[in-house]
Amino acid sequence: MIAVAIAWGVQLILSLIAGRAFGEFQDRPFFLDLSVWARFVIAIAAFILTDTLVEAALRLKLIQLKPLLAPSARPAAAAAVVTALKRRDSGLAEAVCLLITVIATWFTLWNLSSAAQSAWAVNTQDGARTLPPAPRYLCG
Repeated sequence: MIAVAIAWGVQLILSLIAGRAFGEFQDRPFFLDLSVWARFVIAIAAFILTDTLVEAALRLKLIQLKPLLAPSARPAAAAAVVTALKRRDSGLAEAVCLLITVIATWFTLWNLSSAAQSAWAVNTQDGARTLPPAPRYLCG
């Protein structure tokens, strides 16, 4: 849950600094924007919880399959498990996931920048759209 606190907390602090954390619902402040809750709290928590549950279930399945393997097949099965774990923990997989996340973030901000009214993630004034501190942080 530390990941949820970091992802949501940084955005909260930056929105507080920009004065976009509170307000009327139609102004889409940070606290009342449901997409913020969905992206930074629910989705991250669900992914972390699911990852933990799936890994535990897979360990149980591997233990159940062990007696079914012929003794001569066990080294190959162990090697397959090690290979799968290396692929799961590879830097390339992490880099690809990070790249997908950055692209999705930029796409979301591009979508928000076409909004007709201001929100916590975009300021609209006299037809000009600018990013407050929280989305600028996401863009690097």
